[in-house]
Amino acid sequence: MTKMEAGSFALRSLAERVFTGLQTSADVVYVLEDLSSRNDDVTHVRSRSLRRDVEIESALLKPLLSGKHVQRYSVLESRQLLLFPYSVSDGKGELLSAEELQWLYPRCWDYLLANREALENRENGKMRHAHWYAFGRTQSLGLHDYPKLAVPRLVHRLSAFYDSAGKHYLDNVDVGGLILKDGVHWQYTYLLALLNSKLMDWYFQQISVPFRGGFRSANRQFLEPLPIRVLDIGKSQDKRQYNGLLDLVEEILSLQERLGPLLDTPGEDRVDLERRIAQVDRAIDEEMYRLYGLTDRERRLAEGDE
Repeated sequence: MTKMEAGSFALRSLAERVFTGLQTSADVVYVLEDLSSRNDDVTHVRSRSLRRDVEIESALLKPLLSGKHVQRYSVLESRQLLLFPYSVSDGKGELLSAEELQWLYPRCWDYLLANREALENRENGKMRHAHWYAFGRTQSLGLHDYPKLAVPRLVHRLSAFYDSAGKHYLDNVDVGGLILKDGVHWQYTYLLALLNSKLMDWYFQQISVPFRGGFRSANRQFLEPLPIRVLDIGKSQDKRQYNGLLDLVEEILSLQERLGPLLDTPGEDRVDLERRIAQVDRAIDEEMYRLYGLTDRERRLAEGDE
């Protein structure tokens, strides 16, 4: 741990925000199942609160990731959509007014009205006011559209996925998000490799809190201290190592994308892809051991062989 920390920056110094997912306090209303029958304007969804199918304006529906969907370097397909009655500008979310919803998104407004009693009764009745359809918590509302790393909160092994397009919204406290500071030259893909490596998981296991079933908490408290080794890409050796890592990460991301459609299809193509992913994953781990200057014995410790 001392060797990893020497010459490294704590993740908190590189991150603009480490934030929790959205907390609606009424997921049964706001989290909908995508029934994949949509046009440009309207999406057909299943409501758990109403126990029936409804149609809602597509502009207010966001792809939603729970912790179970986030894998190392990839995400599993999710049919969850989040009803998000907010507008976002410059990283800030603002609740749409009742008049805006009524005139611009009448299907959404009708759906909210159908759930009004349940929404007003949230928080022990504290939502009985003009903004009764707002989320129960308003933290991080405007951050989900940004490129970010998504990290499941309860994990057996530290895992991260790079949402490069800011496409996914993160669910409740199940998934945390990480946004880098402006001006930090470290690419997200570089940090992605570190967080998904065996070495960083070993460090994480030393400082995090164990839960039942072998799970550990990967919340802000245990992510921010992680030691991130800084490379000087102005030096030729550091630049080669940096670019080499990025090439490996780009390869594993491409392989994971090709593997996705084959996960439910056994066959040689799937086996070949999984074998190559394991090889690239191993190569990234080896680069991490070199990056932090570990001895052979220290590598074995990180691998759990001693």
